[in-house]
Amino acid sequence: MRKNLKLSKITKGNEMDNNNTIVKMEMSGNRYNAFDADGNKFTSEIGTGSRKRAYEQGMALERRTGKTGKVYWWKVPMSEFEKSTTPVFNAEELAVPDDHAEVLNFIHTSYKLKPEMLVMKELKWKYLVRGAVRGKNILMTGPAGCGKTLAAKSLVDSLSRPDFYFNLGATQDPRATLIGNVHFDKKDGTYFSESLFIKAIQTPNAVVLLDELSRAHPDAWNILMTVLDEGQRYIRLDEADGQATIKVAKGVTFVATANIGNEYTSTRVMDKALMDRFIIVEMAGLIFDGFGLDEAAEVCVYPQFDSSGGADSERTFIKQLVQKYVSDGSDENLFNEEEVNETEAEYAS
Repeated sequence: MRKNLKLSKITKGNEMDNNNTIVKMEMSGNRYNAFDADGNKFTSEIGTGSRKRAYEQGMALERRTGKTGKVYWWKVPMSEFEKSTTPVFNAEELAVPDDHAEVLNFIHTSYKLKPEMLVMKELKWKYLVRGAVRGKNILMTGPAGCGKTLAAKSLVDSLSRPDFYFNLGATQDPRATLIGNVHFDKKDGTYFSESLFIKAIQTPNAVVLLDELSRAHPDAWNILMTVLDEGQRYIRLDEADGQATIKVAKGVTFVATANIGNEYTSTRVMDKALMDRFIIVEMAGLIFDGFGLDEAAEVCVYPQFDSSGGADSERTFIKQLVQKYVSDGSDENLFNEEEVNETEAEYAS
């Protein structure tokens, strides 16, 4: 037995069940934690030195059983861990309604899919579901513990779609997490291994959860810019042979969570350009999907205006403006005949 192997004690009855477990190291503070592909923690089973060396060398650890029945952890290329995290999906489960009437029905009856433990208004839940069905980027903000991550995971469960989870706040190497790593093998030489994120964005109709976006390193934001931009939706693999450009697959939805405010000392001030990738004012699209003017305004217009000042705030003024034109049962047109004629004359000229 080599000296650099750290033996872990587990019960003999569990040895067969736990074989071939591969874990990845993540640094939290000054501690090197070990997690498998399902998020199970194995830190206590692996020596500190083994975890630290694997992290510094960009390697994963695989649990193996020796001839004597003792268990040890062996360093393997990170590509082995990434293989274990690649989910296999049934194509039939990825179907998203195409017919508009079917989509409307699904969105507006989706509140029954919300778990009871999640406290969320019906309008916000329907807006969340609609964003996922339409492949939109969704940014969920709020104080710690308010249920942002729970809401995102509940959305995934209710839609029965492939999902991928990335905790950007715990990521120390953004390029390795979002793009991939270059490894060296004595037999194969230098090779590039794509990250799980690359596989995620190539999965049609996937829901990609970007947790703790406000804690992410600025390098992660720069990488995500083109991925989240509606007009681009791609990522370049500069480290790969040929520097391939990967397009985001059809129907992929990005759901991000963020803690925004001075009380969160470990967060960073988020780039306005990145925020704009999520803040998409699409009144017509929401109304097309069966939302009322007042509902559409509540989820994508009012949040853009300051609420400080109570009755004299900008948000109150905008609410009053919108409510003026919300149907009250009268037949008054939003624009009078004179305004319509003037507009038509301008376009005709």
